[in-house]
Amino acid sequence: MRSIVSLGSDSLLIATQQFGFFILHARGLTAFETPEIKEIATKSIYQVLQLPDKNLLVATRLGGCYVLANKGHLLERITINEGLQSQNTLSVKTDKEGNIWLGLDNGIDVVNYTDAIKHIFPEKENHNTGFASALYDQYLYLGTSAGVYRTRLGTEADISKTHGEFELVKNSKGEIWGFRLCTTDCLLHMLPVPTTLIMARQF
Repeated sequence: MRSIVSLGSDSLLIATQQFGFFILHARGLTAFETPEIKEIATKSIYQVLQLPDKNLLVATRLGGCYVLANKGHLLERITINEGLQSQNTLSVKTDKEGNIWLGLDNGIDVVNYTDAIKHIFPEKENHNTGFASALYDQYLYLGTSAGVYRTRLGTEADISKTHGEFELVKNSKGEIWGFRLCTTDCLLHMLPVPTTLIMARQF
């Protein structure tokens, strides 16, 4: 057993290291299972903490941290790709401003969980400078020092919660300083030299 979290006046969440989550209530003990929780259990759970927004933060030894909705669905994952020094998260704590403090095996990290500003790195290995962004035809486009990246948006009201992989738009390598909508069927992105590129809807 790793953590016990109150889920209200009549139930407790019990987190185990390798067997996932269980709910203890008046009727007994039942497994709390989702595909995401089963995957997280393989990463060796260290601690579970309820965040101020009632979501669950799960610290693991092998996979960094996971933020789950109260129904057990994955909302966010925090790993070395998002800036952690290590995937091995030994302890977690929140402060009065909603920041998440992580005790790692090689130091302490803080995640500004409630900040309106989010970091987006289309390439996990290369944190290229961003110059522009645009929402167009159900995609988020990012203009960076390496080219244009895009990802399809989901149905989330907060697009920072969108789960998707960025892809480099073909023929877009180079610094991208801005975007302009030229018609309803194409997005124009401006390069730092007198060159333009049209991205049509069928692109």
